[in-house]
Amino acid sequence: STPFQMQHDTRNDRINPQSGSFSELTLTPFRQVDQLTNGLKLTYDVRRYYEINDRVMVAGRLQFGQSFLTNSNAIIDPEFLFFSGGSNTVRGQPYQTLGGDIRGTDLSGAQGMAIGSAEVRLQIVNSLTGVIFADFGYLTPFGWNTPLEHAQNHAGFGLGARYQTALGPIRFDIAHPSKTEISLESMALYFGLGQTF
Repeated sequence: STPFQMQHDTRNDRINPQSGSFSELTLTPFRQVDQLTNGLKLTYDVRRYYEINDRVMVAGRLQFGQSFLTNSNAIIDPEFLFFSGGSNTVRGQPYQTLGGDIRGTDLSGAQGMAIGSAEVRLQIVNSLTGVIFADFGYLTPFGWNTPLEHAQNHAGFGLGARYQTALGPIRFDIAHPSKTEISLESMALYFGLGQTF
């Protein structure tokens, strides 16, 4: 399957944005011969960055998705469906834990997805920034055009630090799942180069 993408990018810096916005629409048609199913996966990713003052900025991200299938009871390749949990969706939640068997026994992956993330970034010294963040994930078994009573959701929150280098900020986050007693065992650590979004 070959995805079709459209982007609009007004960020002042792609690795460490302080202002502007980014949006991307991706359409991925697919055909799964063994399941006699055709489909289209649509994802939309939008990000906004706001400078409050010289030391504080707010960043927000919304990811939306819908998979259209000619047979909703088919066992579809997971890459054409949606899961939540992990560094690119909901920090603090184990990787892709939300979405397993969501459409019924052995039918992993949701057809509808919405994930929201928010960060407040505070510059401590010239090269060090502290971050407070929260993420929320919401999956619907058969997409947004069906009843939502079987939808699943989860959330995570945490603190982070960004150390600026010549290559970009080195990212370190400590996250915790919501509705869970805070302990060392339940925390998740994330490292990377560049901002999470």
